Amino acid sequence: MGNTTMIIFLYGGDDFGSRRKLNEIIEQYRMKNPGSFNFYQIDFESKNAFGELQNGALSVSMFPEKKFFVLKNVFSLPKGKNPQEEEIVSFLKRNNFSDDSNAILTFWQEGEPSAANLLLKELIKKPNLVQKFDLPEGRSLEDWIEKEARSRGAKIAPPAIRFLALAVGSDLWRMEQEIVKLANYKKDGVIELKDAQALVKAKIDSNVFELVDAIAVRDKRAAFALVKRELEAGSGEIYLMTVIAYQFRNLIKVASCGLKDGLRIPKELKMHPYVVKKTLAQLKNFSGPDLRRIYQKLFSFDLAVKTGRLQPELALEMLILEI
Repeated sequence: MGNTTMIIFLYGGDDFGSRRKLNEIIEQYRMKNPGSFNFYQIDFESKNAFGELQNGALSVSMFPEKKFFVLKNVFSLPKGKNPQEEEIVSFLKRNNFSDDSNAILTFWQEGEPSAANLLLKELIKKPNLVQKFDLPEGRSLEDWIEKEARSRGAKIAPPAIRFLALAVGSDLWRMEQEIVKLANYKKDGVIELKDAQALVKAKIDSNVFELVDAIAVRDKRAAFALVKRELEAGSGEIYLMTVIAYQFRNLIKVASCGLKDGLRIPKELKMHPYVVKKTLAQLKNFSGPDLRRIYQKLFSFDLAVKTGRLQPELALEMLILEI
């Protein structure tokens, strides 16, 4: 491929934002080149992905528009099992990089590649368009919520923003759905706290991770304070026990899968990257025997509640005390 090449690299933990940006770039290309035969989308988890890239790059086009390649999951395979990586680096080195380009290469990657990755080094040392998407947290998450609501033609009150940030966390896929739901509900008004509380159910995200963190370090005072906060917000004891058990199942699944790579685990276990990130951080506080012991207690308390031998509030209290 003797022509110059423009490189775009989108990556980071915020796969919602990076996918949205990727779709915008693809849409811009298609608007300029409707019905293009020079658009290639290649997933590098397939064995012949580099061959597809090379064939597309070397093919002679009958049409004047730029060739556009979307390359996915180039960084997903573990080091030592991805011979295509060096081939791609060599391929890029054989080409110039310029905005005045005849081809566009767009790399999309969920998560953050290792800093030692050869291809990553090659991409970031050149004057390419490199954009990292971090999951928003704290004030940046609240700003994101307000901006997203505004893009849907809705106004949202600060207390409702704070509730959404707490209830949904950085799961932007779900957050978008909740904002769309609220925007449709309050088409001509302001989304207030009571609207968000009525329509959005807090699920396993920041709240439950915080509670499991407290349990992990045996901080019973903090754990009981978090439970009290959740109960006052409308969560029930059975719900809290269910989501705590769900997160301990996640901990056991991640611990048992034998993988350390935060890029591969979401695909292997079909878990959201945000949940994997939080779970990997929490695993440092538990041994394998700890996890099995706690999960067995969760199972026993759940059975006791279902058979009427324990009231839910007492079961939750005993769970925190005995862990």
